[in-house]
Amino acid sequence: MLRADASKGLNCYLYELLPRVYCSLLALLFYRWEVIMRETAILGILGIATLGFYVDSAFVELRFDRALLLILFTAALNIAVDIISRRVLAYLRLRTALEGR
Repeated sequence: MLRADASKGLNCYLYELLPRVYCSLLALLFYRWEVIMRETAILGILGIATLGFYVDSAFVELRFDRALLLILFTAALNIAVDIISRRVLAYLRLRTALEGR
């Protein structure tokens, strides 16, 4: 709820509303980034041209070495995304919903 004498327009957004929701918004953006990275493998199995698509096509072609390499790359990518987001959240001193208030 804004006060009656609150600023209007862009100043209201930049100096009143954005600071109130910044932490939650940034935590949500990092969460969605992690989820999107993990879903690329799932959607690829369904035929969408993501990383999972190339893993599935490697299995179809019986190229298990390529499939293993792509699976390891996917795992490394997910681990890297998780590490980056945790470090940035810790640096900004943000809490996720699972850590509580």
